[in-house]
Amino acid sequence: MTWSELSQDPSFWVAVSFVVFVGGFGRLLLRRLAGVLDAHRTAVRDELDSAAALHAEAQSLRDRYTDEAAVAEKTASEIRARAQEAAGQIAAESDVRLQAHLSRMRARAAEEIARSEEAARQMYRERVADLVLAASTRLLRERIAPEMQAMLIQQTVDGIGESLRQRQA
Repeated sequence: MTWSELSQDPSFWVAVSFVVFVGGFGRLLLRRLAGVLDAHRTAVRDELDSAAALHAEAQSLRDRYTDEAAVAEKTASEIRARAQEAAGQIAAESDVRLQAHLSRMRARAAEEIARSEEAARQMYRERVADLVLAASTRLLRERIAPEMQAMLIQQTVDGIGESLRQRQA
């Protein structure tokens, strides 16, 4: 086909107009599509920048909280150590107080036992003295003359009385 035949064919001109229309409209469409893609690329870049900023902020917060947690753990350890030390001191002081209390109780018990023993000894002495006096009196009545009995009894009573006074003093 030649140019003249081709130029007279309506389908040729429809095809040319279609190509021109599609070319012009395609170019416009490509520009708009490029604008939309550029806007989308800018939005994505902004979101990525925002995400990077949020990531950096989150990293900073994580580092800060990690530091604060370390400080809190250190503080808790120090408090725990002081509490254990205080508990040890309280236990030691309680042990000392308990030992002192037990010592005082032992001393009181020893004093009470000593007083009881002394009272028992004194009661024993008095009882022995009463028995000796009664036995002596009986023997003197039965074996010694009445005048001699009176004199011996008087001497014995005086001696016992003197002896008791000396022991009490």
